Amino acid sequence: MKIQKYTIVAIWVFASGFCYAQQPKTISNAKIENQNDVLLLTSDQEQSALGYLNRNYPARFREVNALREARPKLYRQELSRAFREMRFSENLKEEDPERYNRLKEEKELEIESQRLAKKYQEAAGSEEKAQIEKDLKQVLEKAFESRQRNRKDEIAKLEEKLAELKKRNDERLANREEIIELRLHDLLDKKTLSW
Repeated sequence: MKIQKYTIVAIWVFASGFCYAQQPKTISNAKIENQNDVLLLTSDQEQSALGYLNRNYPARFREVNALREARPKLYRQELSRAFREMRFSENLKEEDPERYNRLKEEKELEIESQRLAKKYQEAAGSEEKAQIEKDLKQVLEKAFESRQRNRKDEIAKLEEKLAELKKRNDERLANREEIIELRLHDLLDKKTLSW
């Protein structure tokens, strides 16, 4: 049951942009999304989320912290996103350390690619830019391979889950009459096995 729960959470996280690269390039220019998705965090939860950002993503921490006074709604939204990410990471680290490490590697490569892209924009000479471009390409190749490996693993897990669901459905079809009879007795309050 825990594996199913984390598979669903993993799909949600990927869809909502677990990788920082899928978030706006600068948080300050982001628009406020659906307010229903924003968690109301306690002071302790807020501090935990900020600590998580500061330890793992200092640049993102600075961007989010700068929003506290300037754009409080966006600050709460970003902090909510960070808190969800932190909880997902903690759970994944405990339940599937190998997968946790792969996703962490993917995210670190994405952050490195963004850092190199910024460095390229700030570089003055063509030689320096050429070296940075070469380095960036290597990082992007690693990031692509990492993402492909992670997607392949995720697809395999989903296929396994689908096969299990099909098997259960076939078993139910094979036992159709017995299931209906059990439910009939249950609804008519007869003393039998439960549904």
